[in-house]
Amino acid sequence: MSLNRPIIFGTTRFPPETRSGVETMGMGLVEGLSAAGQQVVVVTSGAQRETSILPGGAQVHRFSAAARQQRFWMIGSILTLLHGRRITHVVKRPAAVICSSPQYVPWARAGFSNVPVLFICHGLSKVSSKIEPYVAPISTWRIAAQIRFADKIRYIQELMAYRLAHRVIALSEGVRADLMSIAAVPAKKIVVIPNGVDRQFLDSQGPDRDPRDELRVLFVGRLSQVKNVMYLLEALRRLPQSPAWKCRIVGDGVERRALEQFALEKGLSRQVTFTGWSANVGQDLAWGNVFVNPSRWEGCSMAVLEAMACGLPCLVPRPDGQESRADYTGIIEAGRNGVLIDGRDPSTLAEALRVLAQDGATRLAMGQESRRIASERFAWDVIARQYLDVIQAVSCELGHRLFTGRHGSGSCGDTE
Repeated sequence: MSLNRPIIFGTTRFPPETRSGVETMGMGLVEGLSAAGQQVVVVTSGAQRETSILPGGAQVHRFSAAARQQRFWMIGSILTLLHGRRITHVVKRPAAVICSSPQYVPWARAGFSNVPVLFICHGLSKVSSKIEPYVAPISTWRIAAQIRFADKIRYIQELMAYRLAHRVIALSEGVRADLMSIAAVPAKKIVVIPNGVDRQFLDSQGPDRDPRDELRVLFVGRLSQVKNVMYLLEALRRLPQSPAWKCRIVGDGVERRALEQFALEKGLSRQVTFTGWSANVGQDLAWGNVFVNPSRWEGCSMAVLEAMACGLPCLVPRPDGQESRADYTGIIEAGRNGVLIDGRDPSTLAEALRVLAQDGATRLAMGQESRRIASERFAWDVIARQYLDVIQAVSCELGHRLFTGRHGSGSCGDTE
């Protein structure tokens, strides 16, 4: 199934310039759409104005932005609208516009009348700013006021995006609940589509893990308050020395020094290794045999999906709406491919790790189930088809005939 006109994908940042979870998600979706035979045009920012072609055929149009600080989105919105005038000459009439950043939604609705516009909600800023508030290197009343103002502007932009988009894509059931309860987005306007996982993880053979191996615990992510890595160390402190175990913490951030000091003081430094950011996270995933993500808040964790694709059972907190707001519904099935733990009680994680350390067969079976679920549900080509289905539904509502059938033209029901 493909569309007879290109899809525009609008985002403030796009690889290889940056490579955090949001950017990795954008690249994965674009590659998945391209693999489905869909023409994609990416609109994003860069150090200078340039156009490039990705291996899958997608065009990337970057525009220069002198002030790219993500905290001040008003400037970004103005630049987006100005740049949008140039893009409308590149793509006269797109099949749809998928916006990964809220400031692209007003531009899409203004620039392309009667074209399906989807907005991807990675999580509400009103929620994330409370869980992980921005801390300026030098704090003054003026900087604090600027941050508060920027947060309000960002939330206003999000509200505008929710109202103007034809559909809001929520990355998880938890994000969907926040959209309805906090932003008052109608349920019928929200579609839950999770992140996907790159084929490089699914296609790799993976290591031959032995149930007799020692427990090797892996964490990958930023070392910041919201990722809750101290909770993991507290759990490891409660873990018996036998059976033997090791832990590798891959990532960096503002809390690294405090975490390393805690590990040293509690006698964990021989078993816990801090590696910093990894140039090849696949090697780290091959090393581990259990993945732990104790994060207090996630839209849809790319790290967990990649760990599943590499055959690791995943231990994640059960959402409680307060301390733990990450929702893994449909991703982690307790007892099948992972364990749901209490995000406020490290002893529950310690007990889960103790059981998996003693029962290598269960650990291996859970990992195999993780890989199966990732392959069947979360490959990017599978996720891309879900986006095309949403575009098809909106197109039908708008009275379009966007999908190419076997004879080159089609209606809402015609697919290849």
